[in-house]
Amino acid sequence: KQANGKEDTTGDMGESSRGKEDSTKASSPARVAEKFQDLDRKWTARDDMVSVLLGYTRTMVEAIVAENSMLELEAIKSMGDVFLLRGKETKDTTYLTKAAALYNTALARGDGFQGSVVLVHRLLYTAKIRQELERSKGKKFNK
Repeated sequence: KQANGKEDTTGDMGESSRGKEDSTKASSPARVAEKFQDLDRKWTARDDMVSVLLGYTRTMVEAIVAENSMLELEAIKSMGDVFLLRGKETKDTTYLTKAAALYNTALARGDGFQGSVVLVHRLLYTAKIRQELERSKGKKFNK
């Protein structure tokens, strides 16, 4: 206790417990980026997409268990990115549907999440790709 009778909230290093919480939150995006570093490297190199998708899924489950919403949302968004890329490469709209569903899930779960603008942009981009694919398929059948 302090001389004024109030409880001392400083930690071992003279830092208030509130300061510790704030520094943890401040470093959270860095920890999220660190967690995704290997998976993102594999994804960029176009390694086995199934293993990359499983890695993102595993990370999402870990985030849910740890109640880390930022990590969870990034994992969901990353899974959507994998499906979006797969849909563009294979021209299979099923993958685009999965990407849109994952982006919508992240948007719904991330109430007030700072990345919601990015998610809306990805949803619009996914819809644009879908339209282009359907338009090109229509031209093939009309010939």
